Amino acid sequence: MSLLTVEDLTMCFGGLTALNQVSFGVERGSITSLIGPNGAGKTTLFNCVTGFYRATAGEIWLHRPGQQGQDLVEMLGQPFRLGDWVDARAFTRRVWFKVFGGSHRVARAGVARTFQNIRLFREMTVLENLLVAQHGRVNRNLVAGIVQTAAFRRSEREALERALYWLAEMGLEQSANQLAGALPYGYQRRLEIARALCTDPVLICLDEPAAGLNPRETAELSGMMEGLRARHGLTIFLIEHDMGLVMEISDHVVVLDHGEVIARGTPQQVQKNPRVLEAYLGVEEAA
Repeated sequence: MSLLTVEDLTMCFGGLTALNQVSFGVERGSITSLIGPNGAGKTTLFNCVTGFYRATAGEIWLHRPGQQGQDLVEMLGQPFRLGDWVDARAFTRRVWFKVFGGSHRVARAGVARTFQNIRLFREMTVLENLLVAQHGRVNRNLVAGIVQTAAFRRSEREALERALYWLAEMGLEQSANQLAGALPYGYQRRLEIARALCTDPVLICLDEPAAGLNPRETAELSGMMEGLRARHGLTIFLIEHDMGLVMEISDHVVVLDHGEVIARGTPQQVQKNPRVLEAYLGVEEAA
C-alpha cells in the first residue's frame, strides 16, 4: 500500500480549475518527483497535501505505519461560511479548528514540507530555527516551565539534542549559532530541510530544493536525499525543474500539465512519453 494516495483531487479557485481529478500514489520509502511546466499546478498540489489548501473535491490518504489511514482533506475541516458569523457556537468551532487543527493536524500526522521561496526566521540563529519547529513536541505547560520540573527539563534537552542531530546530518553543526539570514543560500536550503525533519515526518515534501543551487551544491543535495531515505527510512516527494536531478534520484515520476496528470512511471518511461515531450517542448503548428 502506498504511503500517500491521492484520489480524484480537484482544486478550484472561483472559475479556475487548478487541479482536475488528479490521482497517483507515493510508495513508502521512495523518492517521487512531481514535474511539469510552469503553471501546471504542482505547488497547488503540494499545498493541498500539506494542509495549506483544502481541496474542492477528492481524497488524500496518508497510511502511516501501524496506524489507520487518515484522509488529510477531512483533517482541514470546512472554510468559514456566512452563518458562522451569526452563530457563536459555529464560529467558536471554526476558530478552534483553525488554531489547533487544520494544517497543524496534517503536520502532526507526519507530513512536513519546505517552500519554493525560503521561509526561515532570518533574525533567529540556525539552532533556534530548529527548536521553534519542535513547539508541538516539547512540554509547554506553564507551571512546569516556571517550576522547572524534571519532565520539562527532559523535554528541553531532547529538543536540543534532536536539533543538533539534524544540524550534523545536514552539515550545519558549525553554523549553529549564526543568524539564519547570514547563511549562504545553499546552507539556507539545507536549514529549511533540517527544520522540516525536526517535526519527525514520515513524508517530507520538498518544493524545488535545488532552485538556485550550483552543480556542486545540487550533487550534495542529491546525496543528502539518498542518505535520508537510506538511513532514516524517509519517503520524499519533491517538485523539481532540474531534470538531471529528477532522472538521477527518482524512483517514480508524476507529470502534471494544466492541472491534470499526463504521465506517471519510472524516469525512463516518462522520458519517452510523447505527451511529456509535447508539454515541455511543444509541437509544430502544422502538427
